[in-house]
Amino acid sequence: LPLSGQMQQRALGEEQIEIEQDGVRCTAQRYHWAVLPTQAGEIRVELPMLEASKFGRRLRLPPPVARFAAAPVPAWLPLHVPVGKPSLSAEALPATWPLRRPLAWRFTVEGGYSVDGLKALLALQLQPHAAWRAYPPTVELLAPEDRNAPLTRLAVTLYALPETSGPLALPSLALPYFDPGSGRLERLALARQTLRIYDPFWRKLGQTAALVT
Repeated sequence: LPLSGQMQQRALGEEQIEIEQDGVRCTAQRYHWAVLPTQAGEIRVELPMLEASKFGRRLRLPPPVARFAAAPVPAWLPLHVPVGKPSLSAEALPATWPLRRPLAWRFTVEGGYSVDGLKALLALQLQPHAAWRAYPPTVELLAPEDRNAPLTRLAVTLYALPETSGPLALPSLALPYFDPGSGRLERLALARQTLRIYDPFWRKLGQTAALVT
């Protein structure tokens, strides 16, 4: 793409696809870019003339101009909050877990978050949950499932160290994001789950007693 003061761009990839053009099957070359507007208003993406050849004959193909409107984000939007709703998938936790043994809970987030930004958001929300503050959360950048996806894909691991037996609930976490359609700050809540923490000493003692009887 040509350089422009209206936007920043990043090449993602290209692919060959089969399409139908005027009732005829043909091969098309598709290119992908991530475009970040740097100013509000109408953004024009003007492609240069495409050069091709057909049976030794030189072809020049003028591509259409792409237009979209860029709206500014509000000044009150926090630094680490992305624009657009993220998506997430989480691993299910076991129904029971032994006392004083570290527990890892993993989920994947795809959206506009950075590694440091998501880590800061999670650490802040884990403050009220003593069992989940034993170790800091880890956030790692993953390769996107779709190599042409412009969003980041992050693997998150939260750690708990249960110190008491009984029910242990997952922390109440929500991922904030700015919805450009409504112009509001929204939150995507993670599903809650409760598991039971048991003392392996008493469980083993009970099993031994059952064998004796």
